[in-house]
Amino acid sequence: MSQQINLYDAALERQREWLTLGNVVAVCLLLLGVVGGSGHFARTEAKTLAARAAASESQLKTAREQIAALTQKIASRKPDARLEHEVAAQRLLLTARREVLATLRDGVGADGGATFADYLRGFARQTVSGLWLTAFNFDAKSGGIEIRGRTTDPALLPEYIRRLNQESAFQGRAFASLKLDAGQAETAAGAAPVLPRYHEFVLIPVMGDGRDAAKLTRNAGVAGSAG
Repeated sequence: MSQQINLYDAALERQREWLTLGNVVAVCLLLLGVVGGSGHFARTEAKTLAARAAASESQLKTAREQIAALTQKIASRKPDARLEHEVAAQRLLLTARREVLATLRDGVGADGGATFADYLRGFARQTVSGLWLTAFNFDAKSGGIEIRGRTTDPALLPEYIRRLNQESAFQGRAFASLKLDAGQAETAAGAAPVLPRYHEFVLIPVMGDGRDAAKLTRNAGVAGSAG
């Protein structure tokens, strides 16, 4: 029977000392290197940040100066009188257009039946050669209408009145008044006056049963033959 005897004694092994002067010096040098590197990096980064801050401050100062200059320029700038006049004119035009649109929506005439557009369409459909309109006035509150025009032959008026009576916009109205004037005669130097080129007329339709319209067409025919 064999036996093994361990002759190794750990106490007899040479112990390595870590806390020696050399190790301490090496560690201190390493720490100094790390601290020095960190300080150098921090100083470099601080310089970079300082340069960026200075550049930003310069840009901010320039922007403030530009804003101050623009503010002063705007404050010293005087309004353009021509532009103000144009704006005022456009506002007046806009107001007039709104009033016209309101009138078109509400219509004309006391009965509220026909609208302004209906009257214009009636005029457009009933045209007579040698007769033309120069004005159409109406009162939206009272429903009063006045038609002004010119004609080369007064005898055309009865036919024109009959045609208007056929339009639905003029239904229930009678042409109760007619004014017919001869236009101004043209004269030349040293020559006798010539006949006028046209006659001016004014028609005033009012609410009625149509009997006045028949009488008016007869009167217009008489006036035309007399003219």
